[in-house]
Amino acid sequence: MRAGGGFSWGVRATLGGVSLALAAGFLGGWAAGGGVRSVAGFPSPSGAHSHDEGGGVPLTEAGRRVAAGLKCPCGCPDLLLSCGCANVRGAIEVKRLIMESLANGRSETQARIELINRYGAAIQRVGR
Repeated sequence: MRAGGGFSWGVRATLGGVSLALAAGFLGGWAAGGGVRSVAGFPSPSGAHSHDEGGGVPLTEAGRRVAAGLKCPCGCPDLLLSCGCANVRGAIEVKRLIMESLANGRSETQARIELINRYGAAIQRVGR
């Protein structure tokens, strides 16, 4: 401190820089911890898009064979069998469609073709 009771400019600049760094760190931690998501109203990762196997729609063995190797068409990077998202055009919708197709007498191949016709070739995993 100076004799007059105030801090020198160097000390003020250092304290200002430290305060700014702390504020940026707290803000970054809050954003990374999901604070922005809760304030901005983004969908919860555990809500509409869950990764529980099946997403509440049980698939028969035939249904699992139809879904094997397909991607969730909602735009997430997950495979259909491991995704349980309730998004529009999401895994739950597709799994219900698979089960309805099979229940209506369509073969596994016909059910898969119906999915590709409805959701596009992008539902197929790359390399298949």
